[in-house]
Amino acid sequence: MMLAYTFISVPYGALLGVVKGDSQQRTTLTSFRFIGTFLGDSLVAYMIPELLAYLGQGNEALG
Repeated sequence: MMLAYTFISVPYGALLGVVKGDSQQRTTLTSFRFIGTFLGDSLVAYMIPELLAYLGQGNEALG
């Protein structure tokens, strides 16, 4: 999982220097990126048990 995160994260971090020349704007974009990552991770962490219960109809192994 960490290897997949690295493959995704490194290009985004490298592109910020090309997209924005102003360091304040880069910092703002990076902040929004990490906020979005946190919200997405939280949503996935909440939804997985819910999907297991729904799809497995009470049986987590089946879900």
